[in-house]
Amino acid sequence: MRGITFIMAFAFMLSCGTIARAEITLTDATGREVVLDQPARQIGINEADLILSLMLLSDDPVAPIAVWGSAQRLDPGIKAALQAKFPQIDRIPEAGSATPSDFSVEGVVAQAPDLYVIRIFDPMWEPVRKRLEAAGIPVIYLDSPDLPVTAPEDRVTFSLKLLGDAIGQGQRAQEYEEFIAPRYARVARLVADAPARPPVLVDGHATPDCCWVPGAGNRLGDLVDFAGGQIVGSELVSDYAGKIAAEHILAADPQVLIATGGPHLAASHGLVLGVGRDDASAQASLDSVLATGIRPELSAVREGRAHGILHLLTISPFEVLAVEAFARWIHPEAAGDIDPAETLAEMNRRFLPVPLEGTFWIDQQAAP
Repeated sequence: MRGITFIMAFAFMLSCGTIARAEITLTDATGREVVLDQPARQIGINEADLILSLMLLSDDPVAPIAVWGSAQRLDPGIKAALQAKFPQIDRIPEAGSATPSDFSVEGVVAQAPDLYVIRIFDPMWEPVRKRLEAAGIPVIYLDSPDLPVTAPEDRVTFSLKLLGDAIGQGQRAQEYEEFIAPRYARVARLVADAPARPPVLVDGHATPDCCWVPGAGNRLGDLVDFAGGQIVGSELVSDYAGKIAAEHILAADPQVLIATGGPHLAASHGLVLGVGRDDASAQASLDSVLATGIRPELSAVREGRAHGILHLLTISPFEVLAVEAFARWIHPEAAGDIDPAETLAEMNRRFLPVPLEGTFWIDQQAAP
C-alpha cells in the first residue's frame, strides 16, 4: 500500500513540476553564478587546447566538445595522439575564437552547446557572453587576472574543478588536485631553505633572436619564482612579455637559463620539443639555440646550466611538471631528487586516456 501511495505522490509531483531537477550552480572565475539544469553534456570551448583539461576529466575528451575555436593552436603532436584513439576529433566543428574580436557567435549558436567555456576573462568578452546567453547558452570563465589565489596551483585546480563540476566530473578534478598538491608543497619545502635565489634567464619561445622574458604577472615567471629563481629582466618589461637588451642580460649574468619552445618554432629555427619528439632531435635543437646570439657568453651556458622545456607545460593543467623541472634546475642541491619524469609516468597511468609520450624537457648536453 505504501508503495502505491509513493507512486501516486511521485506522479502528482511530477505532473505539478515540483520534482527537483539535477540543477547545479557554478561560480566562475569572475564570481558570476551560472545555473545549469544538469551537468553539460555538450560544451563549446573558445580555445581548442582546453581539450588538455578534458583529458584529465574524461576517458573520451573529444565526446563532450560540440564546437571549438582556434583549432590551429592545438599542439600538433597532442592532436595526432588524440586522432589515433579518437578519430572523431576531425569532425568537431570550428567556430568562435581564442580572441573576442573575431568570434563567431552565430557559428557557436548553430551547434547549440549546453554551455560555452572561455579560458580567461577579459572585458572585451562581455558583449560575446551576453549574446550567447541571450541565445540560451550559459557561459563560464575558467580564469581571470583578478582570481584570488593563495597557492601557486590554485589557478590549475580552480579552473579544472570548475570545468569538472560543469560536466559532471568534479570527482576526477578533485583526484587530480590531490595528486598535484603535495608535489607543489614538496617544491616549496625544498627551495625554502636555499641560501640564495639565483638569477634565471627565462628565454621564452627561444629562437636565434634572443631574448623574450616574462613580465610581471606572467604565469611562466610566477612558476620560476615559486621554484626559487630570480628572473632576469622582468622589471624592465611593461607587458605580459617583452624583449630586453643584450647589455642588461650580460650585466645580470644569469646562473641558470631556461628556454621554452615547441613545434611552433620549427620554421624559425627555435627550440623544438614535445609529443612525438625524441631526445636526440630535442638536444640538437637546444644546442643550436644556445650557440646563437649572446647566449654563449653567459655563465649559465658556459657552465652547463642551460635547459629547455615545452612551453605548453607552463600554460596548461600539466604545469606541475614545469614546476618540478624548474626547481631541479634552479636548486640542484636541494631539489635534485625531484623527478618530473616520474610524475609524468604517474599522470599517464592514472589520469590520461592518451599518454603524453615524447621529449618535454632537455638539459644542455655539456658546457661548450
